Amino acid sequence: MFDGFILTVGGGDSFRADLDVRVLQVLSELEMTSAAGGPPDSAFFRRWEIAGGAHSDKYSLAYAGHSYDYDHGLPPGTSIFNGPDNPGCLHNRAPKMLAQRAALHAMDRWIKDGVLPPIAPRIQFNGSAIARDAHGNALGGLRLPHVDVPAARYSGEAADSCSPLSGKTEFFDAPTLAALYPSQQVYEDQLRAATAQAVANGFIL
Repeated sequence: MFDGFILTVGGGDSFRADLDVRVLQVLSELEMTSAAGGPPDSAFFRRWEIAGGAHSDKYSLAYAGHSYDYDHGLPPGTSIFNGPDNPGCLHNRAPKMLAQRAALHAMDRWIKDGVLPPIAPRIQFNGSAIARDAHGNALGGLRLPHVDVPAARYSGEAADSCSPLSGKTEFFDAPTLAALYPSQQVYEDQLRAATAQAVANGFIL
């Protein structure tokens, strides 16, 4: 009845051993429960774990708010989804939707042309916790340009001062940015290169 499924909510570490339908699982950091989550990639299964991604990031909250207001005949900006960030907390601003759009495209090609979606590395763990670099960003996983060329720490895990689902963004201070990128041009060059690589890998359209 269904040609394929894209799963985006919940860890979903339990799958049938005789899986015979296309499944592309696209998860944020919040859905990560262990280093060994989910079956290995196969002819019927792909799992993308988005480094820095949150379950409900700033983009998806704004989209949900706009849709809610429109569907209920409310003035734009009325719903709680459009509310400001909590005091002391910036909701996750990692552009997870870029990978989600690529996932839709990949599933379409998988169904129509038999082209398997690309395989993404899994997020690395340190014991039961996500392993992170010196700046607090996740190691491994599907890495979008903002993680490989960071200007902030992006966490999809629940934060004390944030919504449990919206993760957190902590922008680097000026000395940290200056140490990473001696000039604006250096930053732009690195970001363009990372973007081109993500496109070539099939994780950005």
